Amino acid sequence: TITDWEDLTSLERIDSYAFANNYIDTLDFTTLTKLTIIDQYSFNNNISLTSVDFNGASALTSIGSYAFANCTSLATVDFRNLPELTTINSYAFQSAPITSDIDFANSTKLSTISSYAFRGNRCAGTINLANTALTSISSYAFHTGTTGKTTTVKLLMPPNAQTINSYAFYGLNANEIVWPSNIRTIGEYAFYYNGLTELNIQSTITSIGNYAFYGNDIVTLVIPNSVATIATQAFALNKIENLTLPTTKVNYGSNVFESNNLTSLDLSTTGLTSVASGMFKNNKITNLT
Repeated sequence: TITDWEDLTSLERIDSYAFANNYIDTLDFTTLTKLTIIDQYSFNNNISLTSVDFNGASALTSIGSYAFANCTSLATVDFRNLPELTTINSYAFQSAPITSDIDFANSTKLSTISSYAFRGNRCAGTINLANTALTSISSYAFHTGTTGKTTTVKLLMPPNAQTINSYAFYGLNANEIVWPSNIRTIGEYAFYYNGLTELNIQSTITSIGNYAFYGNDIVTLVIPNSVATIATQAFALNKIENLTLPTTKVNYGSNVFESNNLTSLDLSTTGLTSVASGMFKNNKITNLT
């Protein structure tokens, strides 16, 4: 356990591999008010580590790649008081099964959460990115590493995010989402198997990638005219009963609405110029106009 850094209050950085491959079970950074950098692999593979408290590290700007990766018992991490944090590098918490909130409530300078940063998380509360400066969510950033997660997540998106990249929230089970106001692109598999029952597609969105919302529980879906591309199986295997398509031309991939619960379908006011391969396959349609 490292909970008392009393003699190291002037510590400004922890360099690469400094404490890697040990059996530390608790980390408390409360007294490290001058710490600015936790470098790559610094606490990697501490398999006994269960909790990390960053609350005192108010000068921390960067957490390096793989810094806490493979800490396979890490359940609780407190990020709430990191006002100078700008960067969480790739794989920083990879394979750390964090169940606590991932809450960046005070990280207004946080502009980068790199790919795979929290891959393997098991968050069972809130992921709060609402006060950050993020303009995109990196690929695999919060990917759970699996599907079938039963605990649900409230997801508060960064307000200025325009792009959610591929696999970003795969399997997270984020059944409640507060969306950015100016989002443009949702990448492939971004919300694959998330347990969503409702989806409000913003009127700024132009592109929805392959399998982006595959395997959710969406019942009613309204797609705005801003959307120009909906890729393969983007909304397949949901529970869609009510569907409103854009009145403008859309480039549809194959099997976009496959395996839903549509019984009636009105295409008369849509911008369809052709019906893509498998577009409405395996529904329950009895009335088509």
